[in-house]
Amino acid sequence: MKRIILREASLGYGKKAVLSHVDIDICEGEIYLIKGANGSGKTTLGLGLLGILPLQKGTRSSSFVRPAYVPQSSRFDTQYPITLSELVSMGMQDYAKISFFSRSAKRRNIVQKTRDALDRVGLSEMEKMLFHQVSGGEFQRALIARALISEPDIVLLDEPFANIDKTGKRDIKELLLKESSRLHCTLIIIDHHENVDFCTNCLEVENNTVAANGTA
Repeated sequence: MKRIILREASLGYGKKAVLSHVDIDICEGEIYLIKGANGSGKTTLGLGLLGILPLQKGTRSSSFVRPAYVPQSSRFDTQYPITLSELVSMGMQDYAKISFFSRSAKRRNIVQKTRDALDRVGLSEMEKMLFHQVSGGEFQRALIARALISEPDIVLLDEPFANIDKTGKRDIKELLLKESSRLHCTLIIIDHHENVDFCTNCLEVENNTVAANGTA
């Protein structure tokens, strides 16, 4: 079974520790909710679990080999002139190595995988649309497609339900359940709310450390 293990871990930025004495086991096939107040260190914990943010102290071990990260949609400039197709393509490791005008087999493979990824999230007819032309829920699904195109074995999603209406939240929940089952991947979801009812485990960030509270 694949696992991520943190032991006596401290995480932070520069010399400042945001979280200390963190002991966590993340297990394959589970769906984790990371919850806590604004500024409590939820994103710091998530980035530390994936190894994106190095530990200040303690140890981290992981047997997951294909991690993916879905950042907060609010961090993107929606006026930037990029299509949903181009956004999703960036999730492919070979994307940066291939010329946009290339006719190579690798380029054709990226184009086909991008179309497949957009189709799986229900955006196949929107591939040429720009950021500012789609709804918040549609943009979030495109970000999820960008992460899933690499067929990850673990995915961190930072507030995937923020600024999305009730219908959009339902659609994203169904999408995450379907795709995590298809890929057999573990999900870690950062969210302010306790009502992410499909999560199987809860990690609560509070008082500069983390408590595992079992079922979310």
